[in-house]
Amino acid sequence: MKIALVDDCQEELDRLSDILSRKLNAAGDTEHKLHIFHSGEAFLTDWRPGSYDLIILDIFMDTLTGVEVAHEIRNPHN
Repeated sequence: MKIALVDDCQEELDRLSDILSRKLNAAGDTEHKLHIFHSGEAFLTDWRPGSYDLIILDIFMDTLTGVEVAHEIRNPHN
């Protein structure tokens, strides 16, 4: 499973990636890959349709909010 974590707070990214890794490993998914992004802009630079199985977005980020990033990736023109 390929997972994108998008948050501008390193502490939250560390906490979430630790929790996800432990839970996925316990469920037998040792093949997962976590991709960390510190902003919505950094994520959108990397993102392509179908490139992630799961995307977790922080709602409140400095420039682009998680809601704005979600709108962008759901835009049918991308």
